[in-house]
Amino acid sequence: MPRAVALLGLIAAFAATAADAAVVADERALSAWQVLHLRIEAGDVTVRPGEAGKAVVQADLAPGQRLVWREAVDRQVLVIDDAERLRARPASVELRVPADTSLRLLLGDAALDLEGVAGGSLVIRGGRGDVRVVSTAALVDIDTMSGRIDAQVDGSRLRANSVDGAQRLSVAGAGGIAATSVSGTLDVRLASGAPIRLACVSDAVELSLDATQGLDARLETLNGRVDVKVAAGQPFVARLAQAQGDVTLPAGLVQRPDGALAMGEGGGVVRIASFSGAIGIAVRPGAALPAAPADAEIP
Repeated sequence: MPRAVALLGLIAAFAATAADAAVVADERALSAWQVLHLRIEAGDVTVRPGEAGKAVVQADLAPGQRLVWREAVDRQVLVIDDAERLRARPASVELRVPADTSLRLLLGDAALDLEGVAGGSLVIRGGRGDVRVVSTAALVDIDTMSGRIDAQVDGSRLRANSVDGAQRLSVAGAGGIAATSVSGTLDVRLASGAPIRLACVSDAVELSLDATQGLDARLETLNGRVDVKVAAGQPFVARLAQAQGDVTLPAGLVQRPDGALAMGEGGGVVRIASFSGAIGIAVRPGAALPAAPADAEIP
């Protein structure tokens, strides 16, 4: 009986807490030169473009949580403050900011869904929450622990890093990519030639190339496999360094006197280094790289 009474008490307390949860709306003036900072420990964050000159926030907060703004000449800082500091409690936050706003998002373990905001820079620091970004910001910089990263950028310079979260990255334009992972798969799509650096310790690196003119790609793994798919008709040079492991190459790839492998004349260079992971290069039929659906999940 005492256990049953205690359980009923917990249920009642939980119900009361849930009933006290509140949706809070607020806004602040945001100058064109100010960077918007957000700090949250857990939950989910949605960012979409809004009206010029102001940041608008709507948050679903638990009792004891509140919105705190701090302003400096070059920034507006929004903190989801929590009086209960023994554990991170989730909050749901929706931000609307001018489309040209630069952002710095410190997410903790919160998930992020951002689309349409394309300021000078987009800096994201996360933990276990998934991150989805669709942006044309000049610089997109994402760092997580185990959350998945799904980034589609156009003309941007993209940097992504995770410990064991899978990454699906798609870049249009010549911004370039640098991505690293310890054990999460790197699945990268590049629509045009650009500098690209991919490094993974123990999981797969998968690179799809639509165009190779101007390409400078360096792919490295310790024991993960490396798969490169190049659109049909695109010339390229491949340089392989491998201690052991299988190698699969397409027909028509010719070895040059310097040891490099060439497909056609001209094109960019793909350098692949692996200690024991398998290496595969294939020619993908068709001339256009299909865009990944914005709402597709990383397998």
